[in-house]
Amino acid sequence: MLSPAALLRGRVVDEDGVPRPSPRALRAAASAAPGRDRRTLPASWRSRWPAFVVSCAARALLIGLLWLVGWSLVPAAVGWESTVVVSGSMSPRLQVGDVVVARPVETDQLRTGMVLLVDDPDRPGRLRVHRLVALEGDQLRLRGDANASDDSTLVDRDAVHGVGALRLPVIGWPLVWLSERHVLPLAGAAAGLVLLVGAALLHEGPAGPSPTRTRTRTRTRTEGAHRPPGRLRTLLASRPGRSAATPPRHRHRHRPPRPRTRLTVTVTGLLMAVVSVVTTSTADARYTARTTNDADAWSANAHYTCAQAAASPAATLYYPLQETTGTVATNAGSTGTVDNGTYEGSMVLGQSGPNCRGAGRAVSLDGSTTYITSPLTVTDPNTYSLEIWLNTTTPGGLVMGFRRDGGSGNDNDRMVYMGNFGRISFGLEPTAGTYQTVRSPGAYDDGAWHHVVATQGSNGIALYVDAVKVAGDATATTGFNASGTWRIGRGQTAGWPNEPSNRYYTGLLAHAAVYPSVLTDAQIRAHYNAGR
Repeated sequence: MLSPAALLRGRVVDEDGVPRPSPRALRAAASAAPGRDRRTLPASWRSRWPAFVVSCAARALLIGLLWLVGWSLVPAAVGWESTVVVSGSMSPRLQVGDVVVARPVETDQLRTGMVLLVDDPDRPGRLRVHRLVALEGDQLRLRGDANASDDSTLVDRDAVHGVGALRLPVIGWPLVWLSERHVLPLAGAAAGLVLLVGAALLHEGPAGPSPTRTRTRTRTRTEGAHRPPGRLRTLLASRPGRSAATPPRHRHRHRPPRPRTRLTVTVTGLLMAVVSVVTTSTADARYTARTTNDADAWSANAHYTCAQAAASPAATLYYPLQETTGTVATNAGSTGTVDNGTYEGSMVLGQSGPNCRGAGRAVSLDGSTTYITSPLTVTDPNTYSLEIWLNTTTPGGLVMGFRRDGGSGNDNDRMVYMGNFGRISFGLEPTAGTYQTVRSPGAYDDGAWHHVVATQGSNGIALYVDAVKVAGDATATTGFNASGTWRIGRGQTAGWPNEPSNRYYTGLLAHAAVYPSVLTDAQIRAHYNAGR
């Protein structure tokens, strides 16, 4: 603490000739008074510039996300609807995970080229977002921009919910993951959101006064612990309007905002503006341009429906197995409905199938009387691919194979079948009683959906399960020289390696196809992704 002599050394003489301490000396005395610890706390790393920049960026992203989510929800208050895109049928205009906001439209205002949100005619209770390509009386013909052909089923005018008015990119992915039961991406998104919130709260301002100092100042004011020494009190008392016994009153003054606070608001606002400009330019008000697919459809878009997958390359036979009544298995392959299949036995239709984005039904085979036949006759097929989705908990039975005309006994060839231990085999019978087969190392009678592809060509045979090549034989290039038809769910497997005890398949089947070519690894992967 400064002595009175030290104070008077910095004195000034007022108009009455009385020496008084100068303002500078008074400030020095106040700063040296007991209970006035001027030391500052060490600056935290959270108050430094890197944390400041990270927090600004995180806050801008959070506000941008809230802005997008708000745009997807607020229109519902005025009667608009929003839906999440779950397939690539409108690619590249609409991508999986986008949210489409549709505004109401009168049926007499419908025009070709509009992107419509309608009730899915093939899947009751679902919605479809496709482009209107033709008005056919009271019904509408729709088509996905990425599809090679128009939708097979017409849509009634009163099934229209609205016309696309706004696209909000990406924010619908959590709902896509939820519908597909993908837990890991959901958990990752949740963790990312928590980290983003933490980053937004990362930065803090410079350290304020410590509680100890605050308590000290309060105590000295209330208890009179600090009183200036006698001569200083005399000097202070000589100032007009002041007394030595009464400390000066402290007036509360408004502190202007800290410069860093203003800078935080400014930077966050600029980043928000950037996010707004980017998202607004992406969120087109209308969809008017028509688009076409890349020449390589599989590399252009990984999200295809199973029907799209079977169309490129074109399957000769494609049985989606989506019927709910009747005995006809519609052929959506290149040979048309003339080769519709037939449900034999007491087939249970309309069961829950793989996702397949728009065609998620399956048929159930009982393992004793049910199977599917095809009328298409082919001769000596040695280049082809067989494809099917299966789900079973009962091992055994032929899944898909070639039945030779006029054969007897072991009259099947080019067969995919499941053995008694759930492992899948595929093979040929080049000559009577001679077999060339391959077998999966793992079992698939686990009650889950699995995608099975078997190929034969000049490079031999190969077996794929869930887009992974599990077995192959480069020497197996030729099957039995005969004509015949393809059959699903039943066949003569007696005498074959690892033969099942039951030749009938038991379980669920969906999306069976026969291709006149060998599918590539990339195509098989794309087909598998379409059903996930």
